Amino acid sequence: VKLRAAVAGATEVRVRGAELRIVMGRDLGDAQRKILLSVFPTAQHGQRQIRASILESRGDWRDSLTRVLDGLAA
Repeated sequence: VKLRAAVAGATEVRVRGAELRIVMGRDLGDAQRKILLSVFPTAQHGQRQIRASILESRGDWRDSLTRVLDGLAA
């Protein structure tokens, strides 16, 4: 996860309780927002920060996180 986060440009990936928080080193583009919302439909996102509930992910939340990080890297 740390390697994928670094490739995606994330400066912080944190899970506290049911909240997933990703802080990016650059602004999110429209394509990245679409990927994020396809995995976590009710995620809140700003210019560089993403907050989502791990409870809404389908299957294991770690798999969902890696899908998001791979999409952010693209």
